[in-house]
Amino acid sequence: MKKLITALFIVAVALPNAYAADFALIVNQSNPENSISRGDAKSIFLGKKSTWPNGVAIKPVLQKKAAIHKGFTKAITGKSSKQYANFWRKATFTGTGVSPKSLSSDAEVVTFVAANAGAIGYVSPAAAGDSVKTLQVQ
Repeated sequence: MKKLITALFIVAVALPNAYAADFALIVNQSNPENSISRGDAKSIFLGKKSTWPNGVAIKPVLQKKAAIHKGFTKAITGKSSKQYANFWRKATFTGTGVSPKSLSSDAEVVTFVAANAGAIGYVSPAAAGDSVKTLQVQ
């Protein structure tokens, strides 16, 4: 029984980190931040944090690609992609929030983030080029 509990604990701790390698969290090059806590990223993508420490409005952007979106929402928000969509449906219906913009590809996310000072999004690690800055998630 102890071995089962230990194994379940290891899986529970390692699972969010497994998803982290599946995406890169990117921001505009002008953003002074180099890292972000998982809690701050969660607050941003759940609409609870709306400005960067320098006062610039945050513009989160999602990706429609199922695999990367699934890994991101689980790793950062702790929600399945279905739970995340339901969260934003409820917020929109009740008037407490508006879902972040959703784009179709890594290239579209990189282009949007590169063009908008307060933007933050996620892409496949290989897609995060020199036009954006990759944040370390702590």
